[in-house]
Amino acid sequence: MRTLPEWHGEYGYFPMLTQREQLNDLVHKYAQINGCDYRGAWKALDKAWEIETGKTLSLFRALMQRDTGDKITLPEYVIRAGLIERVLVVAHGMIGNVIIMWLNEHEGCYRCSQTPTDSDRQDDPGRQDRLPFL
Repeated sequence: MRTLPEWHGEYGYFPMLTQREQLNDLVHKYAQINGCDYRGAWKALDKAWEIETGKTLSLFRALMQRDTGDKITLPEYVIRAGLIERVLVVAHGMIGNVIIMWLNEHEGCYRCSQTPTDSDRQDDPGRQDRLPFL
């Protein structure tokens, strides 16, 4: 496993992301670390979830698609099924919990641990300007 690429040595942006954005970011970081494509990283998340729970997310997503008639992405399924918090724990584990450890180490640092406001989490037009370039 290669070392995790950091954003200028900080993960302070991470709490400002929505849970869906956090999941996408974690999957993207997994792909970077392991040199695989984004699709392969989502498959790895599905496999990690299966190891953790004995069930695959992709199967339940397919069943929901069949029942609703909607095309549903894996992140959308996770949100609709109310599994986002549990899936985030698995996704953090896939990259060795490095973001959680970094955030804990920098908990007292004003610059690193700014608390996100509601406007930071909503579809605020200026929100993207406050997030770092990744």
